[in-house]
Amino acid sequence: ALFHPNQAAFFPIRKMVGGMYARELGFVPRIAGITSPFLRFEWAYMWDSTFSNLAGTQFENHDDLRAAVSMEFGIPIRWLNPDQLFKLTGQYYVRHITDIDPGEDKRISSTEGPVQKYNHMTSVSVNTNFWASRIVPTLAWNHDWTNRGYILKPIVSYAYSNHWMFTLSGTLFGGRKQGQSYEVYDHKDFVSFKVQYKF
Repeated sequence: ALFHPNQAAFFPIRKMVGGMYARELGFVPRIAGITSPFLRFEWAYMWDSTFSNLAGTQFENHDDLRAAVSMEFGIPIRWLNPDQLFKLTGQYYVRHITDIDPGEDKRISSTEGPVQKYNHMTSVSVNTNFWASRIVPTLAWNHDWTNRGYILKPIVSYAYSNHWMFTLSGTLFGGRKQGQSYEVYDHKDFVSFKVQYKF
């Protein structure tokens, strides 16, 4: 058995406000079979959020502003899939922490890991379907520009019947800054196979 003294913990209340705006851009001409893009904008403002220095010895409060813009549209690539479109989704995400100096040496820690004054990320995913949507390949990529890390995730799912589904996927991690972002998982690349049965 393990014994330890009683400790009191305090979890600060998260104070936030946010919103989302989405619209199909129907005024964009549909050239070469490309569908009208769908635009989405999301934002959140959290004030008096609790952070700590990298050593975890001192707490401080800062405002935390997050915003993301994404766009979705379909593209025909007939030599790869003569019957269905490829759905392309791209997103840009920025996170701004107030009242700290810019620079990697000025980082502070949050519950989501170390952050700088400005933090930038992008993600892209592409998928299509074959054989009446029974086979769905997907490729997803996420890049942390601030800390130069990335995740690459290919997935192929196959709906054998109304009850059985099989999914083969892999995840690759990488980064250029040792000990930061996804680089810490650089040796954790893996492949998985999932069998799902629905009653």
